Parts: sequence; structure tokens; C-alpha cells
Amino acid sequence: MSEKGWRITANIAGILSLLAVFLFMFRMLVGKIDFWTILFFSLIVVGAVAYALIHMI
Repeated sequence: MSEKGWRITANIAGILSLLAVFLFMFRMLVGKIDFWTILFFSLIVVGAVAYALIHMI
């Protein structure tokens, strides 16, 4: 994949991670901790790590 393709992929991962932050915070404010809360938290971590690793390439 070209460098432009990697940058687009990193940006998509970053946007999904930011979206997951808001969804995670909403779930925490509502007081529900279930599968979706854990999924949103894992999306934050995976998205942030993917964004950082792709920008290191």
C-alpha cells in the first residue's frame, strides 16, 4: 500500500477511536457497564495504537 493509503487508514482509525471515546463516556455516564462498554473501550485502545503505529511507518 502506498504512503497515502497508510495515512488514510491511520486517519480512519483515529476518527473511529475518537467516536468510541464519546460512546464510552456516554455509557459510563448512563451507568451501564456491559459488552458494548467494553467494546467501545477496546476500540479506543486499538484505534489509538493503530494510529500511532501507522504514523511511525
